[in-house]
Amino acid sequence: MKTIQPTDQMIITEDTRFEPGTYTLPTGITIAESGITLEGNGARIIGNGQSGIGVRLNDRHNVTLRNLQISGFTQGIQAIDCQDLTIQNCKIRECGIKLISQGLGSPWHPSEFTPCGIFLGGVSQSLIVNNDLQCQSNGCVVISCRSLTVKGNVASHNPGFGFILNDTADSYFKDNQANHCSTKMISHQAQSTAPEDSAGFLLVNSSANNTFKANEARLCATGFRLEGLSPQDEAVPCSGNRFIANDASHCMFGGFSDFHNPDNHYLENGVNHSGTGFNLKGVSGVTLENNTLIGNNRAGIAAENSIHCSAVHNTLQDNRFGILLWSRPDPKTQSIHPENNTSRFWNIRNNTFLRNHTAIRIAADQVAGLTPLSANLAGLCPKPHDHEIQQNVISDNRIGIQTHEAERTVIKDNQFELNLLGDIKS
Repeated sequence: MKTIQPTDQMIITEDTRFEPGTYTLPTGITIAESGITLEGNGARIIGNGQSGIGVRLNDRHNVTLRNLQISGFTQGIQAIDCQDLTIQNCKIRECGIKLISQGLGSPWHPSEFTPCGIFLGGVSQSLIVNNDLQCQSNGCVVISCRSLTVKGNVASHNPGFGFILNDTADSYFKDNQANHCSTKMISHQAQSTAPEDSAGFLLVNSSANNTFKANEARLCATGFRLEGLSPQDEAVPCSGNRFIANDASHCMFGGFSDFHNPDNHYLENGVNHSGTGFNLKGVSGVTLENNTLIGNNRAGIAAENSIHCSAVHNTLQDNRFGILLWSRPDPKTQSIHPENNTSRFWNIRNNTFLRNHTAIRIAADQVAGLTPLSANLAGLCPKPHDHEIQQNVISDNRIGIQTHEAERTVIKDNQFELNLLGDIKS
């Protein structure tokens, strides 16, 4: 491996090590061969702060990029149509940051010009590990990728998103941090002006069958956000994803927001002191199991027009509502998913509800689960029905179970204790 000083517009065709130092390379570097390693050796590559790509590679395989420091480009590293790529121990900061005033762009249509630390397009069987992707427009953007392993990266303090997955599947995200991803966050939630659509992790456009384990998305507008409809209201579900032991606490709007998607599984996650723990809309077949939801302003679990879901073995404590389910007519989305026309067939079992204002509320024709619809909208969708509430511990809440125009609710074998205004109210 030869050791050299990098130069602007350098084309690398063999194993290369950079000499330590700081280098201004506004046009960046191109990897022009497969099967090579670029050892950054701590060298710092700086762009002009307005445009360009630090390191780019296209249609390469078995390339390793290691120990680079990159800043001042639109994208730090761009890889397109690559396989067996490794990006390791790189520090990429302040990429695309000058473009914030022009808007962050749409995560639905990321392109080779999307501002971010790392951009991966059509990349497969690759490893992204232990990189610092903080303090730029977005941390890592992956589009149409398969079988990625993304571990130990820090993509915090980004005003857009820590990680964007667009049409990306069968990938594994573990031990990453995407904390404080929001344009404006100040200490008191009631005064914050953070945009609701920024998030630590964003999944769009049929990103499916991914696993997220032991990641952090704290102090974000939303921690983990999954969108199953395109901006044109087309069904592009993000389904079959698994979220295990992640922490999305102290988020402004919600720890997890899952809209119009089927069959996602949430296991052993923690969302404490956020707006809502799990914010669900138009979902089906979602499983919420062994999650800890404490001190959330609105609810531990809030779900509109969601069906065939399970909430089992969760701890819901000191929330306004432990579980809040409701129906609301929504002609636009129900034309796409007509089955999601009410709340029905929930299995709520073996949970612990402690010191919530209301442990469980199920209600028809509501705005956000709390306020009755106007008279001209009431009765346009079926009433919530066929929920089963069994074997839960419901203790020291203001109200245990509250239903409003819900039908065929089964309440069986629950343990009620010290609920101030009653165990069951209709």
